[in-house]
Amino acid sequence: MPGEHDVLEDDGKSYLQRFGKGTHGGGWYSFDQGGVHFIGLVNVLNLKAGGLGNLGNDQLEWLEQDVKHLSSSTPIVVFAHIPLWSVYPEWGWGTDDSARALAYLKRFGSVSVLNGHIHQVMRKVEGHVTFHTAMSTAFPQPAPGAAPSPGPMKVEADRLRQVLGLSQIAFHDVQHPIAITDVPLEDAAKPSTGANDIVVDSFNFAPATISVPVGTVVTWTNRDDVPHNIVSTERQFKSPVLDTDETFSHVFTKAGSYNYYCSIHPKMTGQIVVR
Repeated sequence: MPGEHDVLEDDGKSYLQRFGKGTHGGGWYSFDQGGVHFIGLVNVLNLKAGGLGNLGNDQLEWLEQDVKHLSSSTPIVVFAHIPLWSVYPEWGWGTDDSARALAYLKRFGSVSVLNGHIHQVMRKVEGHVTFHTAMSTAFPQPAPGAAPSPGPMKVEADRLRQVLGLSQIAFHDVQHPIAITDVPLEDAAKPSTGANDIVVDSFNFAPATISVPVGTVVTWTNRDDVPHNIVSTERQFKSPVLDTDETFSHVFTKAGSYNYYCSIHPKMTGQIVVR
């Protein structure tokens, strides 16, 4: 989805030529994947001085029709550049007609709204709607009202990679929320584990199978923002529930194959082969 810098030179014409194939109006669109309905909205066109983002009547009418046929149990993920909730209107951090858009989504049991623009992680939950903004890969911005303006925030060079970052989004099934994990560039650049370690990420064990010699200590680290656990199918080991960045270790003293899974999310499985 475009940000304001992608459309300011020519009202989005170049953006649409490059990325707008199959979209509607100023670039809005939707698609279905894995049982989830994704909606991309454009709220950066026709911005007024000092004003908020704007969707406009044409886009809102399209949105109403787009979701009308969907079951209320369908998980919805919405993308838009400027937040669809009023983070800080004094800085233009909000969308002036977002209430109408959100009214069309109220009947759905799971709605995740993903935004950029403010270059920092903020979350809000209203009913079944979860709002989530992301860090930037370019430059940090101050917390709302913490500076005279939202302009780029100067930070010490050794701290910069802590306030820039990436977001990872995963969908497990309709019984669980969309999993959003924010990773600062500082952490993304580090090797996540040792050779005998396993990362729990995006509802997967990575690597799913490892081979280690007898006497090896294997450590699992949960990188998801939802809890998981590590349970041997033969009940030879079991971890407590692991929150984000928590770890569990087990020493394998006998040769054999050890299958395990997450008992909270049983579709997640893995194997340790001890030789």
